[in-house]
Amino acid sequence: MWFRRWRIGKTNDAMRILERNAEVGVPPAYDWLLVDPDLQRLRDDPRFGKVLAASRDGAAMVARALDQARTRGELPSYLNQPLEEVVKLLKQNGATI
Repeated sequence: MWFRRWRIGKTNDAMRILERNAEVGVPPAYDWLLVDPDLQRLRDDPRFGKVLAASRDGAAMVARALDQARTRGELPSYLNQPLEEVVKLLKQNGATI
């Protein structure tokens, strides 16, 4: 995949792709950025913080929309616990829900 470019010395290329995705409003999935071991080396890059913040903000926006759906009774009950877990993770990392 494109993000594995860092393995062949193309960290800048991988970061440019991540940054561009964030700039155009399509950041990568927040949980993936946090836990994928292939991204460990990229996490050390100072530019990664901007990408992570954009991804976190996007995830928070989705969590707010899902919470509104839950308030209206439109969210399937099996999504309540996963939503709570995501909200907890987002709040721990400074997102406003």
